[in-house]
Amino acid sequence: MFKSFTSNQPFVSKKGFTLIELMITITITMLMLGGGIAAYIRFNDRQTLQGAAKQLQTQMRSAQKKARVGDIPSGCDRLVDYRVSMVAGESDVNLDATCTNQTIRISTTTLNSSVSVNSDFVIAFKVLHGGAEYITGDGNINLISETYHYQFQVTPGGSVEAGTIEDLPNP
Repeated sequence: MFKSFTSNQPFVSKKGFTLIELMITITITMLMLGGGIAAYIRFNDRQTLQGAAKQLQTQMRSAQKKARVGDIPSGCDRLVDYRVSMVAGESDVNLDATCTNQTIRISTTTLNSSVSVNSDFVIAFKVLHGGAEYITGDGNINLISETYHYQFQVTPGGSVEAGTIEDLPNP
């Protein structure tokens, strides 16, 4: 009636996976996961750079708008222009009103610390008649992150052009 366990045949299970099958499955999963993480990091870097560029362009358009309507801040005798400036290696973008009697800081926007400009620039947006003057720089703004480069231009007419993003060349 009852079967005894004292048989001479070894216990063999036909269920489950072999160690080699499990190692191959885990290796393939890890490779796919590693590729996904690398793609996400590049995507995140690209989005960070584009976000910083949009912030900078918004600051410039704000200066352009304030200059065109002649928005005079308090304490200003006569408004000359609005200036947007940034120093290479720093993340602060300054918007200043230049008056005949003083310069007034309107706002400072801090970009993401992983984004920088490759050279200093100061762009003045002229009051009423419009246009831009390049105090420092040539109107070409270059933002750089770890793996990407974003370039846009402020024309002498004062318009802020849409930019392009490109991969940085590998060293």
